[in-house]
Amino acid sequence: MPNSVERSGLHLLRGADQDLAIHGSAAVGIETDYQHYWLKTLRSNAIYSYADVINTDLAAPTTYNHATYTGANLIWNLYGSLNVGAEFLYRSTMLQNGQKPNAPRIQLSAMYSFVKLAVSGAKLVLVLGHTACGAVKGAIDDVVLGNLTGLLARIKPAIP
Repeated sequence: MPNSVERSGLHLLRGADQDLAIHGSAAVGIETDYQHYWLKTLRSNAIYSYADVINTDLAAPTTYNHATYTGANLIWNLYGSLNVGAEFLYRSTMLQNGQKPNAPRIQLSAMYSFVKLAVSGAKLVLVLGHTACGAVKGAIDDVVLGNLTGLLARIKPAIP
């Protein structure tokens, strides 16, 4: 068994006496982003984040140590609820053993917002979610919870 098994921000560490103990990992992080509207229908976002986990000498060599994440995108609102965009994302990671796996990628997207249709009087709204989706269950159970409450308040008047 490796020295460190990450579970929800905790490490399961095998000490010198070979007993297993769960320890929290001290960490620090920062994130910032900026959104700019070039035109009414054209916008960009720039994102930067840094995270650092303070590992002990007992942590496995492949344990996450620190990383930076940057991204920039350009989103164009073609018409009404239809948005298309392109995004460049780059993650640079440092592992405990000094290895530096990086993950650059370009992502293209298209998004259509059906919520506006529901508010504007659409006769049918199809809601999709993954297995055991909390948002879908919350909508069905009429849960009062953060952004879901505001979204449901806008849709309910359209439901006969």
